[in-house]
Amino acid sequence: GDWSSDVCSSDLPLKRPEVVVDPKPYTNGPLSADVKLTAGNYTAASNPRSPSAAAQGVNITTSRLEEQHSLAYTVKPWTDADLSLSNTFTGRYYGTGARTVQLDLTGTLTQRWAGSNSVSLTAKYLRTEGTSPLAFDALPGRLLSAPVTLNVSTVPARDVSFGVSYTRDLFLSSDQQGNAIFSLGVNRRPLSLSASTQVNLDKRSLEDVSFSATLADRSEEHTSELQSPYV
Repeated sequence: GDWSSDVCSSDLPLKRPEVVVDPKPYTNGPLSADVKLTAGNYTAASNPRSPSAAAQGVNITTSRLEEQHSLAYTVKPWTDADLSLSNTFTGRYYGTGARTVQLDLTGTLTQRWAGSNSVSLTAKYLRTEGTSPLAFDALPGRLLSAPVTLNVSTVPARDVSFGVSYTRDLFLSSDQQGNAIFSLGVNRRPLSLSASTQVNLDKRSLEDVSFSATLADRSEEHTSELQSPYV
């Protein structure tokens, strides 16, 4: 049959040939690594987001080298602390000269104390760029982000929990940042209470307040909720 028509209608690539090198993951103590290489010549539907590929017609034929790796490192730097670092990457390089990159760098440091209390700081660098000439491996769009997240979880008293969560993206302006979330929970019979507050630190404004309370020893549970007028 006509391979070009089949490829176009099914959106599946014709691989002739394709070579895959996928060794077993490497592990050495706290370090692990997994690498995969794929090379081949492909005929597939053209990516409509790529003007040069679309100009070739409904289908396009090109070579492609794909390199994928995942690196991870986890260690306990001191008592009750965990440090984890990871790097995941996918790079595709085409015979047309195009390339695409997907990169995720993540680091998390967590410190625990007094049993159920913890604070963690997570920093990420996320990057997605490039336009594939092939529709089947086209990326959803560009991304450049560097979110830094602080999470605090504490138990200040028996049956009481308090938490704080805040994420700030280093590439976003102040008016694009999210809210800090403060949460409180009490689970001491007969009362079960949860409350949450969202604060915009840049505007110094209260964005949302909500809470619910339940008395478990009554025949009918009573729940009250409050929605902030600021929303």
